[in-house]
Amino acid sequence: MLLRAYRQGWVLAVLASLLAVPAVRGQGEKQPAQPGMLPTGEALMDEYIKKTGGKAAYEKVKTTLMKGTMTMGGLGLNGDIVLQLKAPNLKHFTLDLKGLGKVEGGSDGKVSWENSVLQGPKIHDPTKDDDSMLGLDLGSDANWRKEYKSAKTEGEEKYKGKDVYRVKLETKKGEPEFRYFDKATGFVLRMKKPIKSALGTLMTDVDVGDYKKVGDLQVPHTATIEMAGQKVELRFTTVEMNVDIPDSAFVLPEAVKELLKKKEQPKDSDK
Repeated sequence: MLLRAYRQGWVLAVLASLLAVPAVRGQGEKQPAQPGMLPTGEALMDEYIKKTGGKAAYEKVKTTLMKGTMTMGGLGLNGDIVLQLKAPNLKHFTLDLKGLGKVEGGSDGKVSWENSVLQGPKIHDPTKDDDSMLGLDLGSDANWRKEYKSAKTEGEEKYKGKDVYRVKLETKKGEPEFRYFDKATGFVLRMKKPIKSALGTLMTDVDVGDYKKVGDLQVPHTATIEMAGQKVELRFTTVEMNVDIPDSAFVLPEAVKELLKKKEQPKDSDK
């Protein structure tokens, strides 16, 4: 069962959604609500940036190191996660799954890849593959107005005993996403978004919490992710920013380099 879940892309899809919420950044001034009206989606997005540290603080982040644990209770799967990120587009993650082995992946800025003891090396085609690298970059939402067509407040509701605003965002591809903002703090408590996997596109529900100060930023240290009837719990015990991470940490592994050479070799029919 564990092996099937891994091959279906479940594990990598979950990893993809780890950091989709914590580092929302953007541009623009807050647009206050008129008396008797709900605050606009744009205002809530911008206010979240402000409440979690502000645009200037986000722009100072050049590297990020995160360490934590993952538990997938329904499948009896758990392991340790290490994420290394370096501006503008260097990424590396290690997921040590007990009973399955190690999964690594990342990007050297040009090639997105993954490698595991179970399936070997793989190079991702951004036009065809799943979202296995989505969200690993803390700056992936750096300018949300470039990523989304709109942000509209749909209403107010209760979520786990807290008053929240529900905001619907529409991506440039026309896909809907939802964010739930705590009225009291302005922080994101929940997100719903479609994630691609080998099973197809699945709507993923992510709860985040335990916001803690890291440098000048407020960063959530826990996440509960629900997708395809399964629940994953994530807890980051270490979050560090602007630490020294050498470029060598993002060099392609030899197995990935060999696979890349094979892909670049001309086929007989092309000769």
